[in-house]
Amino acid sequence: FFLPKLLENLRTMSALWLVLSSIGVTLTVGFTCPEAQTNDTHLVCLIFKNTNLDTIITDPQLSVIDNDYCSWSVFGGSDNNIRAQIGCNGTRADSITEITLQDDYGLNGSLNFAHPWPNQLEELDLEQLENNDNRNLHGEWDWESLQPLTSLTNFEIQNNKFSGAVNWTIVEGLQSLWEFGISNNMFHGSLPSNLRLPPTIELFYIGHNNFNGDFPWNTFWSVIELFELDLASNNFTNTVKWDVFGNWSNTVFVDLSNNSFHGTIDVTSFYIGLEHLLLSDNQFNGSIHWDTFNRNVFTALENIQLANNNLIGEISMSDNGKLPTSLTSFDVQNNMFSHNLQWNIFEDLYELQTLNLNDNDFSGQIDWTLISDLYK
Repeated sequence: FFLPKLLENLRTMSALWLVLSSIGVTLTVGFTCPEAQTNDTHLVCLIFKNTNLDTIITDPQLSVIDNDYCSWSVFGGSDNNIRAQIGCNGTRADSITEITLQDDYGLNGSLNFAHPWPNQLEELDLEQLENNDNRNLHGEWDWESLQPLTSLTNFEIQNNKFSGAVNWTIVEGLQSLWEFGISNNMFHGSLPSNLRLPPTIELFYIGHNNFNGDFPWNTFWSVIELFELDLASNNFTNTVKWDVFGNWSNTVFVDLSNNSFHGTIDVTSFYIGLEHLLLSDNQFNGSIHWDTFNRNVFTALENIQLANNNLIGEISMSDNGKLPTSLTSFDVQNNMFSHNLQWNIFEDLYELQTLNLNDNDFSGQIDWTLISDLYK
């Protein structure tokens, strides 16, 4: 297919708009992915974005090869698996800045890294839908293919089945990177104790893999601002350096659940706008200083998940303190909390959907009036 013919066909399949650049006379052509129709054979929508032109591929049976522009090729077999290269060897293709998978169906198969990524690439997004178990990319990721991408800001390959060890030296060298997303894959191994992530990192997602050993918390001291952290469902085994969270003023999401982290929990260093604190299914022990969760401190906290640890002591606050009114879930089941529960800390939590206190050692009476008031 030649590019003019491709563009002619695409005008009937997708919304198209023209935007004149505010600088110079650069013309940008944009596409949105068409919605699949009943019995439609459309299985994938890949967008290749450039400052001058966007190219869209909407059918795994379609091969787009234009040596004058981008030399991309995507092929599908009879089983609708994508198994040929998503790569590039055309000179003008080096100016492509974004490759994005935007589709409800997803890619299925393996990638061929025979050709390099465009050297001006800023965003590489092959993330699949989380519930799309039957469609995923698999095989070992070629980390060295990222080494020339000095402008890469977004790397998102979540919800696939990529495997092998991560080349963290390559990741350290991506000095423009602000999103690193490899969650829900099959990567394994330990992280280097001297790991130094790019200081630009703001979103770090490595949950639901097979990483093990000590997590190198010192790597975060050079990170300027971390918004979200996902280490869930690995096998990290050390204590958490809670004071590192005091280095940032905008952290809203922390998920350390389903690991083997141990030691006490200290939330005093967290940003007051924290929304999700997920620490369940670890080996945390000791008591919680509940006054630090006061609604006068945390104004946006929605989730407190501490289930299945070894936590002890009372759940109470001094000076008639109460949990944040933004709270939707409070789960402390299967710990060793004890004594009378101070029910008034739950007052006015009208957004609360989950309150799980099961399998602890509480005593005293349940405040059914308060419970009834919460779930009116």
